[in-house]
Amino acid sequence: MKSKSLTSEVCKGFCQYYKPSKEEDFSCMGLVVAERLVEWGIPVSMAASREPRADEGAPEMPGEETAGMLKNQICTVCPFFENDCDYIDAHRLNSFDVRKVTAQPCGGFIFLGLLIDRKIIDIRDIKQVI
Repeated sequence: MKSKSLTSEVCKGFCQYYKPSKEEDFSCMGLVVAERLVEWGIPVSMAASREPRADEGAPEMPGEETAGMLKNQICTVCPFFENDCDYIDAHRLNSFDVRKVTAQPCGGFIFLGLLIDRKIIDIRDIKQVI
């Protein structure tokens, strides 16, 4: 179930890859997990946060420990993991592409990471819905 308000909050607010004019049938795993958390009744909204929108400046990034947990939990099952994720490509061994070294994770990754860092959710919540 794709929630337009959650998609707007996560994608428009946190994702450098989001294109509002492009309706896509697929989502990053971070957004899928956020949607599943909502379905389970776990509060995931960050509407009150003062994060800059992705199109207005770089959003705050999750901490290193949180990012590592998310890479292990959501990235490995994401449909973009194998061929379409610059962020993961930058973290693979022998990555020499300068463009990819500065790649940000998807908006869902950032969104979930900040929720974890702020102790709104826990990595166990994510594990439950994957």
